[in-house]
Amino acid sequence: LAAAASYATGDPSYARQHALGFSGVVFALCVAEVGRSPNAKRSIFGVVEVPARLSPWALLLAMQLLVPNASFVGHLGGLATGSLEAGGYMTWLLPPAAGLDARLAGLPGYAVAGDEN
Repeated sequence: LAAAASYATGDPSYARQHALGFSGVVFALCVAEVGRSPNAKRSIFGVVEVPARLSPWALLLAMQLLVPNASFVGHLGGLATGSLEAGGYMTWLLPPAAGLDARLAGLPGYAVAGDEN
């Protein structure tokens, strides 16, 4: 992502950016939550309401304005990953839950969801 931004803008500083932390994951979870929520609008810091599907992008913009040294590329990567997951393009990464439960059920101390034993 950083290399693409560097190429697209002609600014080599994007290629030297490093992202470390959990905020990219938070942005990905934000996109996933918006895709599963019935709410049509979201409030950004209690200041402005935006359509729910645009709220993660509005948060990205707000974060860059409020915290200028925050990792734009890291947050953008989180949004991209969340968008891929919400669109169903990452299902190949994880096995189906039923198959995983069947394989793990034989382990000592593993409780299958809904199991009353």
